Amino acid sequence: MTPNLTADLALIQAPELQVRNDAGEMVGKITGEAATALIARGWATPIGRRHVKYLLLSATAPWKPTSGRKSPGTRPIRADQTCNRPSGSLIGNPRVNREFIPV
Repeated sequence: MTPNLTADLALIQAPELQVRNDAGEMVGKITGEAATALIARGWATPIGRRHVKYLLLSATAPWKPTSGRKSPGTRPIRADQTCNRPSGSLIGNPRVNREFIPV
């Protein structure tokens, strides 16, 4: 951990930086500008020797983690009340017969 890194150093890094909680789990990715703001407010510490690898959140940081799903995916199709099947039952092979998850 290098405490002498400045907020400007985080700004010139890759377009996105990982954000990790105090347990070391990744809780999201943010832009360089947002990283600079977190560091300036004292809510995150940059981690890395030569460049910022990730930001470590402090316990006082007001961080709302995003859901684990990064982009819309698919799910098995389930029956609704319009079918001759019980509601919620799978229709066909769940590996092949899929629908997109609404955003």
